[in-house]
Amino acid sequence: MSSSSRDPRGRFLRIVFLAVHVSIAAVFSLLLIAGVWRGLAEVRPPRAKPALDVDSCSEELTRLRAELLARIAAFSSSASAAAEGRTYEGWVVRFRGRVDGARQRCAPPEGASLEKAKAVGVAFDALVRAIDLSEIHATHWSRHLGPALDESAAAIDAVR
Repeated sequence: MSSSSRDPRGRFLRIVFLAVHVSIAAVFSLLLIAGVWRGLAEVRPPRAKPALDVDSCSEELTRLRAELLARIAAFSSSASAAAEGRTYEGWVVRFRGRVDGARQRCAPPEGASLEKAKAVGVAFDALVRAIDLSEIHATHWSRHLGPALDESAAAIDAVR
């Protein structure tokens, strides 16, 4: 055995250092646990919005469809067709989220008969299909047709 293990003063210092290390590890662990707990407490799902009735669902579907049509119509009047297609790709992701939120609020509509609930579901399916097709349209526009139209616009401007 070493001389320090027989020395009561060395043994006391070892116990003190061990106690300090254990207390630091315990405090660190508690702070880590408290931070994780607090972080998880802040991550809460958004509160569910109340269900809509059939008339409100119909109005929401009409409004969403009109917004989609207006956005698609913007392709023909934009300054740069390719840039409009790229902008549309970002917009449609947010729009699809809004459609999904409306679909959740209208599935099933409050106080609706079975036939009306099915009709609302079919209408949302048709709107989602239209969004899918519009994304195909936007991709074609931004990658193929858009650059050709931009090139022709530049050539026409050069003639003037």
